[in-house]
Amino acid sequence: DFAWFADKRWLVRKDTVYTPGTNQLVTAWTAFPPCYTKTWEKSTEYLKETIKHYGKWVGPYQYKTIKAVCGDLKAGGGMEYPTVTVIDKFSSSQLRMVITHEAGHNWFYGMLGSNERDHAWMDEGLNTFYEQKTSRALDTNKKKKKAEREAYRKTADPSKAFIEVKLFESGL
Repeated sequence: DFAWFADKRWLVRKDTVYTPGTNQLVTAWTAFPPCYTKTWEKSTEYLKETIKHYGKWVGPYQYKTIKAVCGDLKAGGGMEYPTVTVIDKFSSSQLRMVITHEAGHNWFYGMLGSNERDHAWMDEGLNTFYEQKTSRALDTNKKKKKAEREAYRKTADPSKAFIEVKLFESGL
């Protein structure tokens, strides 16, 4: 497989992530038109989360880069190629899920070498399982952090903080 995408108008984002269990640094790239800046602002984070979770559960990511680009696609939410995926511009409402799924194809069909034509369940089925597992893990982490913030807010007494500041300012 070979894929190449280019658009002089794209905004390009770059970040890095270590593959779990290795010292291999992977560079995550995303590219999208300026009109999708808000929607795609966390796109490199989505790629990094995919590397972390699939890398932990399925096996280390074997490539040096992972990329997602926003484009026109008339065949579903996205299309995968080794190390790069094109995400349809109309997939914005489910961008995290689509990026996770399409990037996950680097394992299922890619590195693990399943035959997507003869055994589609191995390609789509296993990848969808890990995509959903990743999504649940991320949602659980988000809920846990929100609960921690709420617990802190309930225990924090702003009147005590005000008194402590006044005592400090007065030198007591």
